[in-house]
Amino acid sequence: MKNGPTLQLCSTLFRCRRDDIAGEFTAAAAQLMIGGMSVQIVKMMMLIVVIFAVCWLPQHVYFVVVSLFPDITHHQSIQHVYLVIYWFAMSNAMYNPIIYCWMNARFASRRLSVNFWR
Repeated sequence: MKNGPTLQLCSTLFRCRRDDIAGEFTAAAAQLMIGGMSVQIVKMMMLIVVIFAVCWLPQHVYFVVVSLFPDITHHQSIQHVYLVIYWFAMSNAMYNPIIYCWMNARFASRRLSVNFWR
């Protein structure tokens, strides 16, 4: 009987130590929590989620209003309003690197160490 890929994968997973399995609470994770890194990461992620919600909420409100009042699409300046709302929603992508650089010292030091002008 040949060892198939499934059998090899199962034997590899069986040999893995319990501490090495993804999602386990390891000593390294405990050190990060003691150092306050996890609190900083949670704050950063909360800020990212809040900014995402703020950026995308106007577009969702616009579509709800249009579905309730379809005649509003015939208004003279509705295309300009939609364009501003759309730009605001798409601008969310530019805020994430700014937040990472502002709230994560490791990210900022790595970014500053790269020389783009050579």
